[in-house]
Amino acid sequence: MIWSDCLNFKLSFHVFPALPTPLAFRPFATMEELETLAAIYPELEYDTDTLSGSLEITASFEEPVKVVFGDADTQHEIRNLPPVLLFFALPEGYPETKPPQFDLQSLWMTDGQIAKLTTDLIHQWEQVKDESTLFACVDLIKEQVETVFGEAQPLKFAANLKSNVLNYDVCADKEHFATMTFTCSICQETRKGAVCTQLACAHVSCTACLADYYSTCITQGYIEMVHCVEVECKDPLSPEQLSDIVGKESYERYQKLVHKRRLEKDPNSVTCPRTNCDTLVYRKPGEYMARCSRCKYAFCVNCRKAWHGTYRGCVIHVPPDSLIKHYIDEADEDEKKDIEFTWGKANIETHVRRLEHMEEDEKLFKDAMKEANIIACPQCNVPIEKADGCNKIKCAHCLAAFCYLCGTSVSSEDPYAHWRDKDGDGGDCYGRLFEGITEEELERRAQLAMVGIVEEDDENWQAYEYVEPE
Repeated sequence: MIWSDCLNFKLSFHVFPALPTPLAFRPFATMEELETLAAIYPELEYDTDTLSGSLEITASFEEPVKVVFGDADTQHEIRNLPPVLLFFALPEGYPETKPPQFDLQSLWMTDGQIAKLTTDLIHQWEQVKDESTLFACVDLIKEQVETVFGEAQPLKFAANLKSNVLNYDVCADKEHFATMTFTCSICQETRKGAVCTQLACAHVSCTACLADYYSTCITQGYIEMVHCVEVECKDPLSPEQLSDIVGKESYERYQKLVHKRRLEKDPNSVTCPRTNCDTLVYRKPGEYMARCSRCKYAFCVNCRKAWHGTYRGCVIHVPPDSLIKHYIDEADEDEKKDIEFTWGKANIETHVRRLEHMEEDEKLFKDAMKEANIIACPQCNVPIEKADGCNKIKCAHCLAAFCYLCGTSVSSEDPYAHWRDKDGDGGDCYGRLFEGITEEELERRAQLAMVGIVEEDDENWQAYEYVEPE
């Protein structure tokens, strides 16, 4: 990582006094030491003519630590600190009689900590004095950096370091994430983190898959499905992350849909009756006049006509369906004449034909569903067709659980009681949980259950054997 790209502060590079060039003492062991260190730390930069170099020593930790900046009370959790920069030069007589020249630079270490660490490096040379000196010194720096995090938390840093430290932590996490490998929850392909997105709940999927899925949900209006794609997780996305994934245009549509749904649930909101407007309009509680914010149309929320004031009653020209049904099924001749006089005979006849056509269409639709073995969800009425599996169905739209045989909702606490209890509410469905399922599917489920994989939300689903109805 070029760590300076994440920081707004640039350290000054120490320049050591010029050493004789070329160095006559350049022993083979010293050259080999530099090459070995470079093999261990590829980011090492060194000059074979001056026998000097520099190395970034990272400070990353498995568990996050708490830090504060200045006198602020707000605590932040980080896993990475900007690296400590080690500059060194190897003088003539190294390593037997002369120690390396060291210069340490750090964005977050105090002058006292740097001075102590430099002294410790000289002591390290005194103990080693061989071709492993540089490696031992680097190892010592890494140990000393880690001990900083052994101190009481939160760690305190100067206020002016806040932006640099937090920015570097984000950059380091992103770089580490990009090198990891994940299995996408949507396409089930193995991908590198560089082409994946980690949601706030820590689940990871392909960025492209997430973009396709969320964009489709937003385009089709299923905004309630815009959450983590993991089966057992419904955590929402942050606005910033969703915008990054789907783009500005789709995110703006998502915001409008969310706002619209919120207004639709509000009993004080109504839809503008003007053609091609359809804007949701908020009215004050108890008032019957509403004014569209888009087309400025003022109307009565009861009759949907232009506002007529409180001194005039609403003139409603569309009879309610309940009245039309009463007219068809229950009204005698005198009552029918009264209804025709009030609403207009031609108007009533038009709505009688409309209602009859609606009922006929609904019957045809239900017959077609029955013939195709499609059943409507008892909660949201969405048509559902079972591809395979048992007769306990969960609606993908509203998540309601119900019986595919009779369409009855089942209890979330004990859903299989519907098929298990002969005298319960299951009735004709007793013992028919697996009716229609193939022998191959039953065998596959049994094999999965033997190795601990259960496809239903009830661990004892496989105990409910198929019973031939009497």
